[in-house]
Amino acid sequence: MKDDNHKYLKIEFLGNVDNRELDNFLLNNIDVMFAMGTAALEAARLAIPTVLLDVSYVPIKDDYIFKFLFDTVDYTLGDVIDEHHFKSGNKSFENIMDSVINDYAEVSTKTYNYFVSNHELEQSIPLLLEKLEKNNVQYNELYKNGFTRIDWSTKLYHFVRYGKINGKRQFTNT
Repeated sequence: MKDDNHKYLKIEFLGNVDNRELDNFLLNNIDVMFAMGTAALEAARLAIPTVLLDVSYVPIKDDYIFKFLFDTVDYTLGDVIDEHHFKSGNKSFENIMDSVINDYAEVSTKTYNYFVSNHELEQSIPLLLEKLEKNNVQYNELYKNGFTRIDWSTKLYHFVRYGKINGKRQFTNT
């Protein structure tokens, strides 16, 4: 991919950043993060203004509605794009960039506060445990629907590590 420039930003494709250097890299090189999933959370926990992106399997047209991470609901970290993600003539990108430029401290604080309130472990674990306690899924339903099957990568790991798959030795030393 080639580097690209826009009125509000400079885009550079850098490849991989070592996980041990990620926080330092983000803090020293990123003014506003456009991301989805846990990548959005990596920036938000550092108080970097974060715009949540959604996933698409087709090219995205110009009328996509951009939104800050702190404007999302129900803990979402990205949706599959459909018609409700677009509005003709919207200026969401320009509005977001203006907010970041003119109110960086406020946007940064809102981003961090959203992360702490919704995604920090101290908040997430009790919510997960509450959902698990209310869950009525039975093991036989998981088994019947294939959730207990061992995937090929786990089988390969067990074979390489232990010479076993599904607890059965696959070869013997003679």
